[in-house]
Amino acid sequence: MPRLDYEKFLCVAPKELPGYFKLVNWKNTPEFSTNLFTKIMDCRQEYLNELEIKVGKILNQGVFIDIFPMDGIPKNRISLASYGKCQGVGISKVPSVL
Repeated sequence: MPRLDYEKFLCVAPKELPGYFKLVNWKNTPEFSTNLFTKIMDCRQEYLNELEIKVGKILNQGVFIDIFPMDGIPKNRISLASYGKCQGVGISKVPSVL
């Protein structure tokens, strides 16, 4: 997500998401202090990964998606397509960014 949209999202999402979704990142959740991005977690679900089980520290993440800010996104389509390939992301059809 482009940086400006990401910053807006961080302000709007906590107010607009249904109550069973939780927005977590290093700013609002100490257990995620090593993550430099944001997660949206569905608190109705439970997910335990092997590392949590092995070290005995359960974060109760639920099912989640990661939200990453993207900085320095090129303005023209050719550069944008190359940028997406370099990042491993298919973003060649993102007209809202242009």
